[in-house]
Amino acid sequence: MFAPFGNQTANQTATWHPEPRGRGTFGLLSSCITTLVLCVYTTIHLNIPEHGKERQQYFRKIGWVVLGLLAPEIVAWNAWEQYRTASRITQVVHKAYPPALTSPWYQLFWASCKRVPRRWFSTGVDTRKCLDSQIPLSSLNPDTSAHRHPWTLTHGFYAVMGGFVIQAGDLGPSYGTGAFVLSERGINFLAETMPEWIPNIPESEILDKSKASTLTKTIVCLQALWFCIQCIARLSQGASISFLELNVLGHCLCAFATYAIWWKKPFDVSRPTSLSVSDGLREYADVVYLYSSRPGALPIFPTIPGMRSDTQASVDIDVDSNLALMPHDPQSLENITKDVCFGDLLRSAITAERCGLVASESCYHLTLRLYTNIWIRYYLYPTDTGQQTAVESAHDVPRAVFGFDLEPAMAERLERTSESRYELGYRTIFGLKPPSPRNRNWSLSSDSVRDARDFKEPLSSITLVIVALVYGGLHLLAWNAPFHTRIEETLWKISGISVASIGPMSIAYAGLLSVTEKFFWHINLWHLRHWNPSRTRSRSKIIRFLNVSENIVEKIIQVLGVSYLLFYSFTRVYLVVECFIEVAYLPDSAFTTPVFTRYIPHLG
Repeated sequence: MFAPFGNQTANQTATWHPEPRGRGTFGLLSSCITTLVLCVYTTIHLNIPEHGKERQQYFRKIGWVVLGLLAPEIVAWNAWEQYRTASRITQVVHKAYPPALTSPWYQLFWASCKRVPRRWFSTGVDTRKCLDSQIPLSSLNPDTSAHRHPWTLTHGFYAVMGGFVIQAGDLGPSYGTGAFVLSERGINFLAETMPEWIPNIPESEILDKSKASTLTKTIVCLQALWFCIQCIARLSQGASISFLELNVLGHCLCAFATYAIWWKKPFDVSRPTSLSVSDGLREYADVVYLYSSRPGALPIFPTIPGMRSDTQASVDIDVDSNLALMPHDPQSLENITKDVCFGDLLRSAITAERCGLVASESCYHLTLRLYTNIWIRYYLYPTDTGQQTAVESAHDVPRAVFGFDLEPAMAERLERTSESRYELGYRTIFGLKPPSPRNRNWSLSSDSVRDARDFKEPLSSITLVIVALVYGGLHLLAWNAPFHTRIEETLWKISGISVASIGPMSIAYAGLLSVTEKFFWHINLWHLRHWNPSRTRSRSKIIRFLNVSENIVEKIIQVLGVSYLLFYSFTRVYLVVECFIEVAYLPDSAFTTPVFTRYIPHLG
């Protein structure tokens, strides 16, 4: 007789059947792979993609998942750098709009505990309660307005993600198309000049865009916690632990750190928040666009009617006290006007002493003053559209050929960014970035590399050293572990040392570049001070030799750096591959399981 639920005898007693005491290869692989996938995939919090290019976000996700699989500590370090940026943004906004004064949770808990016996045994009126109700905490902060939502760390992360954008089309046709992100420097600019235009949205609106809930993050953290507990329990009971479990244990530790850092960062947001265009944001856009090389943003210098030459322009920003003499040199301007025709808008700007024009060997330098000692320099190259003739010197251009003017939109931007509007310091203007359609996920930028070379960001370098030593040192715990072959043992040790040394090697690489640059700079400076004017030809040869030597040394250092990165990438891949190879040669003690960990709910 078919009995799908079994048979039961009359004298059968109630029993508790314990879980199996061991596991198989599949059980080991399933628990490790499940934990590995959850820790790698769910911890990646990408920034918001550019509008219209959401498909590229999938490829970025794949790339970051591969990076998280091979180098989870690098992902944790990148999360830390984003956290520092979000914290800086939050602190800047809090200076403009201080948050309401609130007590810590433990003080509130202790106060509520003291009120309980008072309510039970007191029959009078609580004068403290009346006094507290007459002076609300919010009144102690006069800068906090009722209509402004408090700025939290979630807002800071949202800004780091590129969550606040300005639509170029809303600014006007001269700003091009698309949108550009309000970056950290942009928020600093608004906080110092126009704090009323800082984005004002509730935190709940940002969290609604996030596609990850607290429950999802909690489940992943519990799975990682179970894996860590069972690894520690195995070691405490003298059972063997596989290389794969050791590797996944490192991923769990990195996942805990990444989750703790990115807990307030929204997950998988696809659309940013477009800010309504205001006068303040328009002034910010004017300053940024004045030295932007973005297509559609670089100013056009129209050709004067009747002239045959167009003008090609490139842009640079400079802070130099010597440039202040340019608008006030009438003799230089008079010489240039013999060769160049000016339009009305450009002539008016020069008359207003807001810009200067000088001629060099190959082009004209048009400098526009934004603020004190803050100059934007445009390099103008005349090109003859009627005849394809090469121009060797700007002075050789006939007056009837070359002439240009300011674009009307550019003249308006100069007017709106006048010095009388507000005075800003060096860092505010000089630190502004050209408009970008999105924020990069990688925190390592050209500025951070330059700061590392000059040792201006020691905390960033120290953090990289610590996370690399922890993750690499975890693999070096298997230094005396049994390996299947001698070659595998040697490669494992070399790979562990390589992973642990990425931090110190990065500092050494940056320091070597910095020392090389300063070394040749001091040589050039010494040669300039001891230069004999009668030996001009020999001086040019020496300068050329020094420049070539500096380029050769820098190229050698760069080749060494790239070679180390290739070797480092190989060692990362080898560690992961060796972890799976070693599963086939595990001893029997690796398949026993601790008793109490069998009853902890988990996946895999």
